[in-house]
Amino acid sequence: MSRPRLPLPADLLETVRGQDGLVSTAQCVAAGVSRQRVGRLVAGGALVRRRRRVYEVVGALPPPASDGAAMDRARLQRAIEGPLAHGPTAVATGLAALVLAGVQGAPRDFAPEVAFLRGSSSSATTTGVRIRRTPVGAVMSRHGIRYITPEVALAQVVPEVERWRAVALMDSARSQKILSERQLERARASTAGRRGAARTRAWWDECDPRSESPAETKARLDCTAAGIPPDVLQLMIRPGPARVDLAWHLPDGTWLLVEIDGIQWHQDRRDVLRDLTRQNRIVTSRTLLRRYTGTEAMNGTLVREVAEILTARGWRPCPDAPAALVVA
Repeated sequence: MSRPRLPLPADLLETVRGQDGLVSTAQCVAAGVSRQRVGRLVAGGALVRRRRRVYEVVGALPPPASDGAAMDRARLQRAIEGPLAHGPTAVATGLAALVLAGVQGAPRDFAPEVAFLRGSSSSATTTGVRIRRTPVGAVMSRHGIRYITPEVALAQVVPEVERWRAVALMDSARSQKILSERQLERARASTAGRRGAARTRAWWDECDPRSESPAETKARLDCTAAGIPPDVLQLMIRPGPARVDLAWHLPDGTWLLVEIDGIQWHQDRRDVLRDLTRQNRIVTSRTLLRRYTGTEAMNGTLVREVAEILTARGWRPCPDAPAALVVA
């Protein structure tokens, strides 16, 4: 089935698709679509107002393939709204910049924000976009949308968010190699003197790139706070390749293995078959496997149930637990 014809020039639609379905009034006017025409398109439902001077083009993108994809798109759109609302001299900062760089861990809804290359004398705005007044240094770009470097953005964000989210952002930046160890240390050092930075000093030491999703970070931190830190993160299963997110070595030599399944788990039949094969290899007389959704990792279900199992099995921390489990 073909897509419906969209009432915007082809070149502009190409730009819109690179902007995750969003367009600004200024971009429309530059492409020959008058402000009056924009108004009529809004009235007719072809454009949906996101904030002042920023619209979503209905039908420009196919529907998201999953809930996870929908949330990723929502975050990207929120990040892009700031630069679109404030024009070509605006550069995304803070959480918006981290999202554009591919860092995971931002909430679905956050305030878009920008700074300007030469700085700004005021943080006042009529668009609902936060404006940082400090001038911008180095910038990066995603489909023409500019943003500050992840190193600078992380230093801005960590003092402003809650602990687990700050650590999740750090974990993601390191796990995906968006930031090097040196860049992470520079980000940490540059928080000195920022409002709220004092309470975050210990958070940087909690960063661990072996946690590969925000849900894994939250589960790891919650288990540690509950006195049941995992003995191994990303336990290797041999013969591989296979890994388990969190693992505890039990006193009788068996293992409690915990997998955290993302929102997009089991998208199609091939994923299901591949996962069943992998799970059948992991589940043996020497293992106890528990699987949790990302929501269960976030809301405390995982840590409560794991604590009950470990208490019943008489678990004690095992700092010398092997980093791999041989199942065959």
